[in-house]
Amino acid sequence: MSTPVSQLVYDQSQEEGSPDRGAESPPVSPQAQKKRGKGPENSDDGSPRKRAKPAAEDDPASEKTIRKLEAQLRRKNAKCNAEKEAAKQEREKREELERELEELLEEVEKKQDEIGELKEIIQELRAAAGQ
Repeated sequence: MSTPVSQLVYDQSQEEGSPDRGAESPPVSPQAQKKRGKGPENSDDGSPRKRAKPAAEDDPASEKTIRKLEAQLRRKNAKCNAEKEAAKQEREKREELERELEELLEEVEKKQDEIGELKEIIQELRAAAGQ
């Protein structure tokens, strides 16, 4: 035989020795609910219920807000894209300057080698002339 849920709750509260000992609360009239702040005009915590906002497509103010936000987003995207392009150009310019610097350093090394060879030749010529 199955026991109704209300009876189970009642029996459990009796067993646990709760202070109300299974006493059911009396039904509350709608007027009393309103006084306590739990009527249909109020939410469960007693605060007034908020009215539903009109749908976005029906509200011209929200359409205006959407257009405004979209324009703001486009401006931010354009700014971001410009910054990315500037960074890309800066990076390419830096890489080009680094390549030119490497080429110049190689040329300097070659010239230093040539100078060293010329100094050796001059020393040999002086030594041969001094004999």
